[in-house]
Amino acid sequence: DGTVYIHGTAGADSLNISTSGANVVITLNGVTTTLSAASVPSLRVRTHAGNDSVSNTSGKTLLAIGGDGVDTIIGSN
Repeated sequence: DGTVYIHGTAGADSLNISTSGANVVITLNGVTTTLSAASVPSLRVRTHAGNDSVSNTSGKTLLAIGGDGVDTIIGSN
């Protein structure tokens, strides 16, 4: 179905999901992946343990599940 699955680690993760032109740009703990926005209908994120930070400004539908720790999850269209 094209859904992108992202898994964090047992430590504190930093995840940023944004757009650049016709692409979705995903940066997890400093490692960036770029995908065609047309191929990404939605994203599912599980951050696991740690004090995690998730930011989604891509306009794509996001289901985020934070694990143990104090997590910050921000979404925007």
